[in-house]
Amino acid sequence: KLEEGVLLLHQRLTNLGLREHEINGDGNCQFRSFSYEMYGTDRYHLAVRRKAVEYMRANRDDFAVFFSGRRGFDSYLTQLQRPKQWGDELTLRAISDCYGVQVHVLTSNPENWYLRYDPPGPAARGERRQLFLCYVAPVHYSVLAPCQEEGEAAA
Repeated sequence: KLEEGVLLLHQRLTNLGLREHEINGDGNCQFRSFSYEMYGTDRYHLAVRRKAVEYMRANRDDFAVFFSGRRGFDSYLTQLQRPKQWGDELTLRAISDCYGVQVHVLTSNPENWYLRYDPPGPAARGERRQLFLCYVAPVHYSVLAPCQEEGEAAA
């Protein structure tokens, strides 16, 4: 099933003129992908993780509703703050909100394969930064990049 998802995602990317920029699959891939898109390197993934957890803690009412009781949410945050704990849709929402960026995710899911996270508040005309990720469900996030133009040197 995973191999089918990888194939489906790569077919979608090819049809859209995109390719996957591979990110280390060490359990930090969502945060590494965001760091790479934001800063051009994945080395700030721990800072991204920390900021997402702090944002979720500060905005408890927006996130705790997805858990049964206070303990469930607190346990989730305690685990999430540890390196190599996988990010999820809630962390994508937190990252989009706290960084004020629009996050686009193309997935390997057969349905609902395009996800978009918009931060709250009005966007200044064309000034909201956009980040592009891909996700092989349910295991790995990477970065989207345009396919090279003909005659363009490989990086």
